[in-house]
Amino acid sequence: MPPQQNEGLTVSAATTEKAETKTPYLANASPSSSSFTSGSVTATCSVIEFGKSFHSTGICFLDHMVDQLTSHAQIGVTMRVSIDGVLHQAHIDYASGSLADRPHDRDIFIACGAALGSSLKYLVNNISESVFCCPLDEAFAEARLTLSSDAPYSLCDLAPYGSMPRQGRRWIGCYQCALTPVFFEHLVQTLGARLELRKMRGHNAHHVVESSFKAFARVFRACLDGSSMGGSHGCVIIGEERVRQDLLATPNHRTGSRSRSTKETTIKIHADLDCPAPTALTESIFTGVELMDIILGEFRQTAGFNFSVHCDGDIYIDDHHTVEDVAITLGQCLNVALGNKAGLARMGCAEATSDSANVRCVVDLSNRPYFEWDLPLDEEYVGGDEEGFAAMRRGGENGKMLCGSALTCEMLQHVFESLTIETRATVHIEVLGDYKSSDGHTKNLAIASARAYGTALRECVRIDPRRAGKVASSKGTLSV
Repeated sequence: MPPQQNEGLTVSAATTEKAETKTPYLANASPSSSSFTSGSVTATCSVIEFGKSFHSTGICFLDHMVDQLTSHAQIGVTMRVSIDGVLHQAHIDYASGSLADRPHDRDIFIACGAALGSSLKYLVNNISESVFCCPLDEAFAEARLTLSSDAPYSLCDLAPYGSMPRQGRRWIGCYQCALTPVFFEHLVQTLGARLELRKMRGHNAHHVVESSFKAFARVFRACLDGSSMGGSHGCVIIGEERVRQDLLATPNHRTGSRSRSTKETTIKIHADLDCPAPTALTESIFTGVELMDIILGEFRQTAGFNFSVHCDGDIYIDDHHTVEDVAITLGQCLNVALGNKAGLARMGCAEATSDSANVRCVVDLSNRPYFEWDLPLDEEYVGGDEEGFAAMRRGGENGKMLCGSALTCEMLQHVFESLTIETRATVHIEVLGDYKSSDGHTKNLAIASARAYGTALRECVRIDPRRAGKVASSKGTLSV
C-alpha cells in the first residue's frame, strides 16, 4: 500500500496493524511511524511502547523534552529532522547556536509536534481522559487530556516562563519558549485529542517547560493504561479508592529504621513500604503531641504502608524539638526504604479533603529536596486557640497544662517540609477552590494535607513491573 498523505503528513501503512507479542507489556510491538513537512523542514517520527529513544530535531532542548516521553510515558520515540532534504545530526543545533538567525525554528516545532501526535495516535485504542500534575523544584504543571476527541483542542498556559526577568525568559539554550504552545497545538491536531496544559507554579523557565512535557507524558500514559495495571494512574481524586496490587507481588520488603537520642528527644521509627497500614489511626504512633499523632496517622493510612513512631521529647518546653525531630527521622527512614527507586512509579498526585478544606499534593521522588505550599495558616495553634489549650490540658497531670502537647502552625509547616527534605522528594501542596477560613480551620487544612500527601506518596512508591527495575528518569539514575 502507498503511504497516506494528509496536509503535509505521511503515515506509514505498516502502523495500521498491531503485531501480537509474547512479551506481556508490549501492547504494540511494531513501531508507529509518520512524517510531517512544514516549510523546508520535515520531521520523521516513530514510537514504540517500552522502547528506546533517539532524537535529532536540530534544537537540543527540544530533544531533551521529547525524551521525557520515554522516561515518563514509557514510550520509545525516534525523532529525526531534515532541513532542505539534509538530515540533521544529533546533539548539534541547526543554527550553530546562534540566537539571531534561526529561520526554521517555528517549522521545526510544527513538524515535530504534528509527526509525534500522528505516531502516538496509533497507540490509542479507546476514548479516555485523565489528569496529571508533574512537580519539579520551582515549578509544577497540570495536564488534562482527553484522547480520541472529535474536536481537537489545545490550551497551553505556561507564560511567563520563569521570573527572571519579570516578564519571563525568551530562550532556554536555543529553544524559543514562546513556541512551546505551537508544538502542543500541532501534536493534538494529529493525535485527535483535547489538551489543557497549565503552569500552576513556576519560577524557573527550564523547569516550567520540563514539568509541562513530563505532565503530558504522564497523563498520556495514564490515558493509555485506563483501568489496567491495578487501576487508573492519573491524579487521585476525592473519594477514589485505589489498591496497591504490587503489595501482593513484593518478595522483599523495603524497610528503613532509625533510632536517635539527644538532650531534646529520644526517637525510634521503623517504616515498611510493603506492609499495609494498620486499621487503627494512631496505633504504634506516639509523640506526645496530640495532633502530630493524628496527622501522622492520616498520612500513614492514606499512604497505605506501615510505620511506627515512638518519641520521648521535651514537650515540657514546647512542641518544636519533638515535631521537627520526628519528621526528620521519619523522612530519613523512608529515604532508606526507597533505596535507589528503581522500578517505582516515582510521581504521584492526589486531592483530599477534611470538612471545608480541599487540598492537592503532588510528589516526585526526585532526589531533589524541595517543598512549597500555600496554606493560609493564620492561627497560632493548629485548630485554633481552643484546640491548642484543650490539648495542653489533656497532656498535663493534676490539673496542670503541658504546653508542648499542642501543635503550633509554624511547626506544622516544619512537619511537611522536614519530611520532604529528608525523604529527598519534591513536593507541592496547594489549596483548591475558593477557600474561606473560619475559627479552627487550620486543623482541617493539616488533615487534608496529610491525606493528600500520603495518597500521592502511595502512587509514587508503587512498583511498576513494566519498568523492569529501571529508574523513571531521563538521566538514568535518581541516586546522584
